Amino acid sequence: MIADLSMYDWPGVRAETDVFWGEVARRLGEAGIEAPAGLTRGPDAGVFWRDPDLLLGQTCGMPFVCGLCGDARIIARPDYGLPGASGGFYRSVILVRAEDAAGTGPEAVLAQRGRRVAVNEWRSFSGHVALRAYLAGLRVGASDPFFGEAVMSGAHVNSARIVVRGEADVAALDGVAWVLLQRLEPEIAERLAVLDMTALAPALPFIAAPRFAGLRAELVSALAGAAAALPPVPGRPRAVAPADDGDYEPVRAVAHSAATERFASGAPEMSNLLG
Repeated sequence: MIADLSMYDWPGVRAETDVFWGEVARRLGEAGIEAPAGLTRGPDAGVFWRDPDLLLGQTCGMPFVCGLCGDARIIARPDYGLPGASGGFYRSVILVRAEDAAGTGPEAVLAQRGRRVAVNEWRSFSGHVALRAYLAGLRVGASDPFFGEAVMSGAHVNSARIVVRGEADVAALDGVAWVLLQRLEPEIAERLAVLDMTALAPALPFIAAPRFAGLRAELVSALAGAAAALPPVPGRPRAVAPADDGDYEPVRAVAHSAATERFASGAPEMSNLLG
C-alpha cells in the first residue's frame, strides 16, 4: 500500500507535505483503515497513479482524462484558497518577464505573438492546455501558430526560471505553483509579471486505485479533517470535498476547445494527446 502527494511536493515544502499526510494517516487509522506511515516519493508520479496499491494519490486533470492514470478513481477535490478560484477550482497565470509586460489582459497576451513559450509538458492542463484554450478563444479561425517556438521545461518552476533567464518569453503556471514560487523563489517571482489568468478549472484531484474506491467517504473525511485542522500554508489544501470522474469532464471539454489553436510550431494535435 502506498500514498503519493507529489504534485506540489516541492523540496522547500516537503516537511509540510509530510505533516499533512501524517494527519490524514492518523485520521484514517482512527477510522480503522490501515495507511502507510509515510509518503512514497519517486521521479515518475505516473507510475504511482497506475499502481494497484495506491491508497491515495494526486494527479493533474489532463493526465486523468488522457488515460494516464490507468483504472484509478477520483476520490476528492482540494480547495487551495486561491484568489478568484475558491470552491475547488484553480487557474493558470500567464507570465512574462516584468520588463516585457506592457499592460494586462487579452490584448497584452496577444502582443506576445511570435515569441517563445515555455511548456512544462504537453499533457499538462495548467502549463499547456489551459493557455492553448485561452488563445483559441481569442483567435477564432486562426490557422497559423501563435508562438514562434515551444521550449520544453519539464516542470512549472523550470518554466518560470527559463523565462527569467531569457530562454523563453511566456509561460503559463498553475496558480498554486505560482503561489509556491513567490514563497520559495521570490528572486525569480519578482522578475515576472502576470498578464492574465486562464479560465477556472477543477483543481488537481485526489485519486485511489480501484480496490480502495469503496473507501471514498473515509478518505474524503480524513483529507478534509486534515485540511481543516492544520494552519493554512501555500500549496496545502484549505478544504477538501468529495468528487468523482464526472467532475473532471470539464477538463476534457476544455482540451477539445483548444483543438482549433495550433499554439506553436511542432505542437502536437490535441486529438493525439487525448488519445
